[in-house]
Amino acid sequence: MRAFALLASALACVLTPPALAASRVEVEKNAAELLLSVEGKERFYFRLPPDRPLETRVLGPASLVATVRVLFSTSTGDSVAYRLPVKMDDGRPKRHKRDSRRSAKVRIESGARGLVPGVSNKISVQVPDGPHTLLWGPLKVVDGRPAGAIVSFLRERPKLSLTPTHYAWLARDLYKSSDRTWYAVTKADPVLLDVVGPTRLEVVSSLNFSSGLRGTQNYVLKVEIDASPSKRWSLRSQKSEEGAYQDRPDIVPGMPNKSILRIAGGKHTVRLQLAHTMAGSACLRLLVPKRQALENSADPDD
Repeated sequence: MRAFALLASALACVLTPPALAASRVEVEKNAAELLLSVEGKERFYFRLPPDRPLETRVLGPASLVATVRVLFSTSTGDSVAYRLPVKMDDGRPKRHKRDSRRSAKVRIESGARGLVPGVSNKISVQVPDGPHTLLWGPLKVVDGRPAGAIVSFLRERPKLSLTPTHYAWLARDLYKSSDRTWYAVTKADPVLLDVVGPTRLEVVSSLNFSSGLRGTQNYVLKVEIDASPSKRWSLRSQKSEEGAYQDRPDIVPGMPNKSILRIAGGKHTVRLQLAHTMAGSACLRLLVPKRQALENSADPDD
């Protein structure tokens, strides 16, 4: 481990900017690179090879977040569904199923002329202590004809989970050997949260599937801040293949969605309500950056 840490330190002096963008993540040599403009900001990505995995080395412990975008050409349609296998060391690969469509806000500055990036999909990987090898791909297309795919790596910043002042009911799942709490929201019973800004509130939502609810389902989260309409998130979800709530065997969680709400300075009340769905409820987790929460004297529950 010490030798790998010294190697990572030495590489920091010679690696290209994309490799430096993700601290303690080393991408295989000669990986094809693309430069993207994302709402005016430059972002470096690596091309996923079409016929083999992209190899990375990661020094844990770390919460590694991969941002994946498919690439579209003029003849490949506007949407795609895919599975991306991710394998750590000699373990079994975990297949992450995602949907994407052409992005109107992102363009390629260099590395792949004539192609259009899709909207981003996030894949989080918990990396245990020590050096590890992660293999990404190759991409398995479920529906559509993408012209390729690219990936960027970031380390996730520590976050704190906030406790709402009102919710319909609680659910718990097991995450990294610890219980994790979710707060249910329905069409009639909103989630209410007091939060101190300025901060960036991350709302992770998972639609709840009953035994008779199948396929991909649409839902809307309506957001108010201090009793004034703020956001209306139109989302989609499908049944999770692996997720389960420990105390609610009657429902199956859907694949989670992440939405961001920026909170101005001072104390505010956030109201979230479910709408426009066949599902009876959804479960939420409400997260803020740990550093900001401590600076703002927020009251996290864990």
